[in-house]
Amino acid sequence: GRRNLIINGDMKIAQRGTSFTSYSGYTIDRYKGFGHTYNRIDNGDFYSLRMLWVTGTDANIYYPVELERGQLENGQTYTLSFKYKSAGSPMTLEIFYRTGTTGANVISQISGQTLPDSSGFSEYSITFTCKGRIAAHTALNIRFGNASGTNEIANLQLEVGKVATPFEHRSYGEELALCQRYYQLNISNTGFTNSTTVCRIGISGVSQMRAQPSIAIVDATGRVEDFGIANRNLVSLASFSPGGASGTMGGAVDATITSSSNQRSHILFAGSIGLDAEL
Repeated sequence: GRRNLIINGDMKIAQRGTSFTSYSGYTIDRYKGFGHTYNRIDNGDFYSLRMLWVTGTDANIYYPVELERGQLENGQTYTLSFKYKSAGSPMTLEIFYRTGTTGANVISQISGQTLPDSSGFSEYSITFTCKGRIAAHTALNIRFGNASGTNEIANLQLEVGKVATPFEHRSYGEELALCQRYYQLNISNTGFTNSTTVCRIGISGVSQMRAQPSIAIVDATGRVEDFGIANRNLVSLASFSPGGASGTMGGAVDATITSSSNQRSHILFAGSIGLDAEL
């Protein structure tokens, strides 16, 4: 029921943070970077994602659109629009189907198109007709790249049709809920120590995720409370044991914590572990 197929197109959701230095991985929600510096910039009336080329290989921002039934099929026409500016080297734009978590340029819709130079934010749109996809394709990748300098994108929108319409704004709550299909932070859960340094902890998310997530410590300091005694640090996590058939709502993990007491109840604080089910 929404025009924009991009989640977090206005870049206001940033569960992982807003500044990433020499970084490879997901940055602000739904945007992936490779080996350079990325920052979310507040421009007053809109946010942008800045890509700063550091050294070595080209800098890239990837946005994967999860393929839903009936979307982005052979012969359908779509329009991609966004704001951008560049300094030092113009950006290139590529749109292609992807297979798997990394994938390749299986069927390219737009290949290596160079965007015009723009020292201030300019509006840009491009219309393309899908060339067809097969079941093995998991996402449509939108890639912005540059070989040097600093570039920014904002208000990313993908919609059906041949005309770019005004950017569609959604509420913060709706946008956050959409992002949490792919990444979210845990809610508060309890656990029980089975040694002086290992606590079996329940991990629950706020909603069902796209797939069983991987987990990682986000905040380690004082994040496990030994009831009425002291707060303990998270040191490391063992393998995730999913709850139910899919584990898309959470599970359990044996967490190494700083020294506590055996056979005691503990609380895992909210937001200390990230659950990642990105494409």
